Amino acid sequence: MFTLFASLLFCLLCFALTRIPSTVPLSRKVFAGLLLGALFGLALQLGWGADDAGVQQTLEWVNIIGGGYVSLLKVVMMPLVFTSILSAINKLEQAQSLGKISAVLIGSMLTLVMIAGVVGMTITHLSGLTAAGLLSHGSDTAALQQSMSTIDSAQTLPALLLSLVPTNFAADMAGSRGLSVIGVVIFTVLAGVALLQLKAEHPQAGARAAVAIDTLQLWVMKMVRVVIALTPYGVMALIARVVAHYP
Repeated sequence: MFTLFASLLFCLLCFALTRIPSTVPLSRKVFAGLLLGALFGLALQLGWGADDAGVQQTLEWVNIIGGGYVSLLKVVMMPLVFTSILSAINKLEQAQSLGKISAVLIGSMLTLVMIAGVVGMTITHLSGLTAAGLLSHGSDTAALQQSMSTIDSAQTLPALLLSLVPTNFAADMAGSRGLSVIGVVIFTVLAGVALLQLKAEHPQAGARAAVAIDTLQLWVMKMVRVVIALTPYGVMALIARVVAHYP
């Protein structure tokens, strides 16, 4: 009974978010979702505690929205990267600019990966976090083991550089490895080079391909906007779960 009541209360909070006028900026809607989620989680924590069976069941239902929102973000990320880069290459007037743009893009991504790695290692060292600690907090065991195997198989710089080259575009689009984004970027640049050559050698076919790419990019952007519109609800569910577990 408690789980049903608490879940209905959370649904009412979601309904309250839907009543916010469309003229209100998304940032304010996200802040409202953050506040409502924090209050809901705090009520569960102070009233019954995170170890209560009813609270645990309620959070499992709430996580459908929070976890579903995160999953939708993941599922649109790779198509967004692919179509955005390919659409930008499609609009290039000169093929000579592609090499410079590709080098800057891949170099920027590698730099960001390096910065993220340094920050992660620093936080891990300062907090004393271990792989066992991650697993004990419910992290994805398969994903963690995959990341660790990738690190073990790329101990040298040449091996690391070789691992950046994609071997299965579909697998990289699915995010099956830690370097999937870079693999998608490299494949997209390759596809862009082929597109420019197609437009130069076969103008009619190139024009049809260009129209298809622009249409695909607009389609993906529409999907991204739909997911972004769900941000207030996803944030509310995620922060409710965090506050309820960690007061």
